[in-house]
Amino acid sequence: MLRALLVDDEPSANFWLSDLIQEVEGIEVVGAVYSVAGAKAFLQRNIIDVVFLDYEMPSSRGSELIPVLGEKTCVVMVTAHDTFAVQAFEFGVVDYILKPVKRDRIKLAAERVRSFILAKKAESPSYDANPPVKGNRSPSPQDILWIEARRNESVFCDVRGNYSPALKSLSDWEIELDSIRFQRIGRSFILNVQTISSVTWKLSGTTQVHFFDSPAILKLKRHPAETLKQTLLESKMLTFTSNSQKNEDDSSWTTLKNLSDNGP
Repeated sequence: MLRALLVDDEPSANFWLSDLIQEVEGIEVVGAVYSVAGAKAFLQRNIIDVVFLDYEMPSSRGSELIPVLGEKTCVVMVTAHDTFAVQAFEFGVVDYILKPVKRDRIKLAAERVRSFILAKKAESPSYDANPPVKGNRSPSPQDILWIEARRNESVFCDVRGNYSPALKSLSDWEIELDSIRFQRIGRSFILNVQTISSVTWKLSGTTQVHFFDSPAILKLKRHPAETLKQTLLESKMLTFTSNSQKNEDDSSWTTLKNLSDNGP
């Protein structure tokens, strides 16, 4: 059974959508809120499979919620405007529904969400292999390389390449950690940017992030990789060095090198 959260500033829209969803097998509404702030508070207490999200609300845009969601939480955008579709899919939404919503359209959206979840389960993780996860422990912040969301919990990787679970969300980590050192990268990662030694960024394929004095390698897909690139450029910690070579997929690549590196 898919667990759904409705986010729309108009109560009547949430009521209408809830009634339609009740007619679709295999999905249930477990909450309805009227703002991005309300959604964030709800998600801290509940595990959700899919968020039906209005794009434009008076206090904020629905897209502001997407970065704080775990990678396994799907987003179906529900809006009266067709002009935001391209941007919404760039954010990673699973479906885009125009109002007024029909029951058959909700049924199709639910099928797409199920397909997305099954595909995620079949995917290999962001690192090379399933890492051995040790018991819960309190890490020293300087030892953390990155933190990855796992629903409303998380797993962090330390400088030795060990992975450990933590009973807190990325939002919890953001409150605790230094916001300059630890940067949110998309929906699923917080990255200790001061530990990065180099990044091999590919226009297609997988970006690899390397760290000082650590065997760990973080692999990122396109959207989190683009977020990381922008973060590093804005921080002026790293700069680009270009290379005209092409990899086996015939996609150009660029390496980010630390400014303290005087090598070629």
